[in-house]
Amino acid sequence: ILYILRKSSRRRLVTMLGGTFHNLDNELSFVRRSLSVFQAGDLLLLDVATVAAPADRPDLIRKLDPRLSGAIPADWTQPFDEWLGGPLRRYGQDVESVTFRSELTLRNCIPGSYCIEYLADVTTPAGKRSFAMHHWKRYDTAALSQALRESGWETLVVLPFSDNYPRVLLLACKSH
Repeated sequence: ILYILRKSSRRRLVTMLGGTFHNLDNELSFVRRSLSVFQAGDLLLLDVATVAAPADRPDLIRKLDPRLSGAIPADWTQPFDEWLGGPLRRYGQDVESVTFRSELTLRNCIPGSYCIEYLADVTTPAGKRSFAMHHWKRYDTAALSQALRESGWETLVVLPFSDNYPRVLLLACKSH
């Protein structure tokens, strides 16, 4: 993507599936800069998780979002926690315990969206330290579509596709 694409009569499709989009520090900067080389008519397909409640209602988010409400069963979280905690236990000096917690963050570059930070609390004889290990972003699809429109991508369709947690496929077309 770091070079200028030759003019083409073919429509190209950029896919960002499996949480790729939410792993970006600044999604809009990526769209504006890295996807600027694409031509009008090219397509962008995003797989994103949607908000459980409006971003201006943190009390409701904490109640309804499974990552914050405790609704995710331990048999789902335990293997993930073991995997994330493995390096901390193996390479940390005098680690007594590693526990995980989710924390809501309302600062996000996409209006109406929020982020859940997954923090590891590591206890050693010297005290307790916290480390940011992972994050999940949740998007308001109308606000995401508006942000994409302002960046030159027009949303064509938004399709829900997951039973476990509300996720959508969003297909957008480069407009200019």
